[in-house]
This record gives sequence, C-alpha cells and structure tokens, in this order.
Amino acid sequence: MLRNNFLGSGQIQGPNQATPPESPEVTMRFSLPLFEKRLLPDYKEGDVLEGQVTSTTKRGVFLDIGAVVDGYLPESPESYSKGQMVKVAIKMIEVPRTFITLALV
Repeated sequence: MLRNNFLGSGQIQGPNQATPPESPEVTMRFSLPLFEKRLLPDYKEGDVLEGQVTSTTKRGVFLDIGAVVDGYLPESPESYSKGQMVKVAIKMIEVPRTFITLALV
C-alpha cells in the first residue's frame, strides 16, 4: 500500500494529493545506493533514460541507469569514456537473466 503512495522523490503522497501525470521521458539519478535502485520490473521497453558510463568492454558499454544492474549498450566502446552521460532507450529487459539491453536515442 505504501508503494502506491511513493512519489520517487523521497516524499510520501497523502490521501488528498493528486499524482502528477507520467511523462513519456524519464531521467534517473545516478550512483544511488543499492537500496534506492529500481528493480527490473519497474522499467518497460521503450523507456528513455540518461545513463552514466560505468565500464567498457570489447563489445559494448555498461551504463548506470538507476536499476539494480547496469544496462548494456552494444556500441563501439572507443566513442565512450567512464563517467560520460548518454541518452538511451530500453530495448529489451530479460528479468530471468537480470539483464537490460539499451539503444541510443
């Protein structure tokens, strides 16, 4: 019940306060403690986020998007540096594998 009244900004919604309409574009904070990070079912494919590059591999880039796991962006890592902010959309969520695939916006 409390979860439905949580506004996401650390404030609890009272019974007489209206919930603001959801925006199609979502921007997340970064470097949240694990207990403040969002679970995978809280996201949906197509959500637009801004992520911070946490690491690069030979095949892609990992971004902190505010979820319990970093999202994977399959782009050439030479174009990105650690700490860089990148605007992305969620392409696919694999809950059993705890994996999020991202695409550039």
